[in-house]
Amino acid sequence: MVREDPLQQRDDLFRILVESSPDLFFRLSKEGEIAYLSPASRMMFGCAPAHGNPRHYLAFIVSAAQPLAARAFQLLLGGARDQEIVLEMVRPDDQLIQVAVHATPWFDGNRIVGVQGSIRELSEQEKEPWLLSRTSRSRPRQVRGRQDEPPPQSPGLHGLPGKQAEHEQLAAYYALEQMFNLAAPFCLLSTECRVLKVNRAFCDFFGRRPEDVLGKTGQDIWGCEACGTAECPHVQLLAGAAPSYLEIDKIVHGRHLVCTLRAVPYLDDAGRMSGMGITFFDGQERKKISLELLNTQQQLIHAEKLSAIGSLAASIAHEFNNPLCGVRSVVERMARKSGLAPTDQGLLKLALEECDRMTRLIKDLQQFNLPFTDIRKAFDLHRAIDSVLLLLNKHLKSRKALLHKEYARGTMSIVGVENQIKQVLLNLLKNCSEALPLTGGVIRIQTRRDREHVHVVLSDTGVGISAEHLPHLFEPFFTTKPAVKEVGLGLAVSYGIIKGHRGDIRVESIMGEGTTFTVVLPIGVHCQ
Repeated sequence: MVREDPLQQRDDLFRILVESSPDLFFRLSKEGEIAYLSPASRMMFGCAPAHGNPRHYLAFIVSAAQPLAARAFQLLLGGARDQEIVLEMVRPDDQLIQVAVHATPWFDGNRIVGVQGSIRELSEQEKEPWLLSRTSRSRPRQVRGRQDEPPPQSPGLHGLPGKQAEHEQLAAYYALEQMFNLAAPFCLLSTECRVLKVNRAFCDFFGRRPEDVLGKTGQDIWGCEACGTAECPHVQLLAGAAPSYLEIDKIVHGRHLVCTLRAVPYLDDAGRMSGMGITFFDGQERKKISLELLNTQQQLIHAEKLSAIGSLAASIAHEFNNPLCGVRSVVERMARKSGLAPTDQGLLKLALEECDRMTRLIKDLQQFNLPFTDIRKAFDLHRAIDSVLLLLNKHLKSRKALLHKEYARGTMSIVGVENQIKQVLLNLLKNCSEALPLTGGVIRIQTRRDREHVHVVLSDTGVGISAEHLPHLFEPFFTTKPAVKEVGLGLAVSYGIIKGHRGDIRVESIMGEGTTFTVVLPIGVHCQ
């Protein structure tokens, strides 16, 4: 039985890692010319990977950082084991990029023929202290591998004397080990989807030790449910798809795991697939941005709906206003006539009062169509609530909602953006009414004030919200309603508006008894 060379195993792993890693791997000649760039160079620097690229490495580094890079380069050519530096590089479009570089000598036999290593773009958290100091220090580091096997020992390699071969093996081992551990989370799986090897980044990403994951399956570690299905990376690789991708978004061992799995084949000496190289790319930030975009889109859609409703309401109000003026003139003229019976005088007085009420309603409808503004000003909160109730009057009746208003005495004036507060009240009242059973229920609106705040309490006698759903109530697009039902502006948007007014929304709920929303606003609001 032929025993596979440990160095060859490392070389195969390195090849798979280079092809799938988002980090850039490079090799430089002793003259500093680029001899090799990995595929990640296309994404990081906008240039195609190439062998024998004649460009000098200093052409990619800003002038202020070139002495630091040149010193590290000379130290490695002089025999230093490795160098780690942080510097600023420049892309072909002149955009600057902050990177961490880890480099080791590049050996050919027992001769140093250049420098090799990896380049990783700094995260936002790493950039902040670096940008503050604007200084980078080259610091040698004794690399310590976490894998369980010792460096390979061999009496000879490629016909070289024992000590030369041992030196070459050790140098190549350490170089590959460093690159292997510096890359993205990576593991090697067998054809039975069991873990054969992992790197340090994999252990950090999943919070597990190597000995805890070796021999485990993908289902054990990242909750893979694709085994044996058409989505299984192994099935896809056997069918000729290389690489294969799998999106993961689920709760695994109490943690919300969001990432993209990228699989490439691992081939043996005969060219047969003997496993898979799996790289994981964290998708939390991408999902967050996607949710923010969807949230913005949803707000725009609702704003358009409100604008259309407001335009229609104002148009109807205008059409009603003209005939109403005519009716009022006729009633007033008849009321001025003498000799009317007391009953007739009472009826005419009632008709004039109803004309006045319709005039106020029309004015409220016209006010609703005014353009939204971010200018803060004082307004009457009670009047704002009544304006919203006017718009919801038909909806509340259809839900058989019995409305109880318990306003604090006097005018409740606050400073803020009136239209935004109306949006919040509209959304909360609609959610209260939607929570009522088909037989109807009660919605209670209370207002009160203390020295610094006003409180608007909206409570219903609906079905309530479960304790499981309460923590997620203000998350974007979270709803317990069927998809076909409207959810107003969304509690997440309402929460953002109130927070922008330096206020707060609190919610309490008991299943089967109802829900209470409390909106707290400062009396003098300075909008953010």
